[in-house]
Amino acid sequence: MNEITGSDTITGLAVDTAGDVVSTNGKRPFGYPERTRDKVCIVGFADGHRGLAPFGDDSFEFWGLNRLHVPMPDVAWNRWFELHNLEEFYGEAGPNGLDMQHIEWLRQISFPVYIRRQDLPTAAEWGIQAASPYPLEQVLNDFIPYFTNSVSWLIALAIGMGFSEIHMYGVDMAQDSILHKEYREQRPSCEYFIGLAEGRGIKVVLPDGADLLVASHMYGFEDGGPYLAKMRARLVEIAQRKEAIRAEMLNAQNAAAQMQAQINQLDGAMQEGQYQMTNLMTQVERIE
Repeated sequence: MNEITGSDTITGLAVDTAGDVVSTNGKRPFGYPERTRDKVCIVGFADGHRGLAPFGDDSFEFWGLNRLHVPMPDVAWNRWFELHNLEEFYGEAGPNGLDMQHIEWLRQISFPVYIRRQDLPTAAEWGIQAASPYPLEQVLNDFIPYFTNSVSWLIALAIGMGFSEIHMYGVDMAQDSILHKEYREQRPSCEYFIGLAEGRGIKVVLPDGADLLVASHMYGFEDGGPYLAKMRARLVEIAQRKEAIRAEMLNAQNAAAQMQAQINQLDGAMQEGQYQMTNLMTQVERIE
């Protein structure tokens, strides 16, 4: 076994010189964290209903992730999740640059922050004392690897930890990726693990207005015609408005072209005037 270089005061884990995680007794960690409540509330970034979470209810563990502490600074969280590559995502060359606000917040918290096992050396270097390895081996042992977003990893962990209820607020996975928020292409993975939780007898609670587990109609038993007709009418209306704006733009371009032509004519008249003035002054000088 490689030499152990440091220990985590929160988890009792250590990092060896190869960057692997070992326990203080030299064994690889394999298992779920111990839950402190029977219910868990997973909170995401969708601002339409994240504030409806039952904050202050002591029967819940509250889980947050990534930089959610920025828009929600006053929540009493129980666990945190940062499953990005720390160096590549938050280091100097990462897409967020050197995000010292986020790093400093992770340094200050005392509750566990779950990260990738290979990022523990970086967390130690950055002084993130509460860092714990996400139990990847155990989760992959118990579930198929259908993980396309961080929230899916959280739901799977909640299932494995044996919570009786999983509440989810601020998680829609409905926005387009062009907005760089929650990606609708990641949504099926969340819905799969929600179904898996319910299939195991776990109560899953979503707020009114959430986009997860929502369809326009029940196939075979409801007529989707009125809904689709409404959506088509809306698209036609939008297309008509777009064409009207396009026509206004064309008219404006034509008007601009006409004004530019007038400017060109005036420029020509000014040049002719200047030419005449020059010739006239030359003739006057000759006469004198």
